[in-house]
Amino acid sequence: GVTKSEKLRQVSRVSQVLAVETSSPWPLAPREVILGAVAWDDIDHCGDVAIHLKGLHTDNDEMGVEIPPPQGGSVRVDFDGGFLFQKCPEDHPALDREKREKSSTENKGEDREQILLVSFLMYVDSKMKLLPVRVINFVVRTVIGRMWEKFLSVAEDVKDGKRPHHKEAIEAKRECLYNWVDERIDAMFKRLENSGSGSTAEESLSESLDTSEHYREYVGYLQC
Repeated sequence: GVTKSEKLRQVSRVSQVLAVETSSPWPLAPREVILGAVAWDDIDHCGDVAIHLKGLHTDNDEMGVEIPPPQGGSVRVDFDGGFLFQKCPEDHPALDREKREKSSTENKGEDREQILLVSFLMYVDSKMKLLPVRVINFVVRTVIGRMWEKFLSVAEDVKDGKRPHHKEAIEAKRECLYNWVDERIDAMFKRLENSGSGSTAEESLSESLDTSEHYREYVGYLQC
């Protein structure tokens, strides 16, 4: 499982460098990855939000951060992947019949449940040459699955008021970050509500998000 998760630097409002370490079955050494995380949105045009996660190494300075060498006998792995958040298609197989019928009916004054599709794609070289590929894939999927479950569990606890320290941390960054997050979430749901009308939000994309051609291509890369 995950034994350490540490933020090395907050590069910008939606960009940071993280160090994550996981334990490995004996006799393998622990694995670690230094992640450069960059988020951007294309809400105003396509309704998408994406997060690019790229493994960084000691000789990599593309995010302006000095990357330390592996510590304590850990082996640094290669990683490239990301998340894509978008409106869930009404015919998605993960939706049960009731939700699908509800989402396909006309809104007659009642609130419709907005359902987002979260896609995650990753390429990992775990540096475990002695193990069969099937074992490596199982270990990687298990670790990622548990990380995602933990993330959702913490998010639900924060929502239900069960984690006061998290609430305090959120309020401490309310003006510089979370008010902006709330604004962009509101814009996303408005975009979803009007997705059939062809309307777009009036505000331009935030300058803090990198909307270069590289990242637009990356959205397509996640959708492949």
